[in-house]
Amino acid sequence: MKVCWWSIGWLLLGGITIKFGVGYLVLLAWFTWVCFQIGTGLNKLRKNLPA
Repeated sequence: MKVCWWSIGWLLLGGITIKFGVGYLVLLAWFTWVCFQIGTGLNKLRKNLPA
């Protein structure tokens, strides 16, 4: 019985870790994309502005 609970515990921990890992990756990707969008937007503004 103890082994069974141990296995369930590990599965739950693994699932949570994977969920958080995936969430973190998604967040990181989104943050990178937003920064890239802002960067390209600023570059466009800079190019459009007369020097």
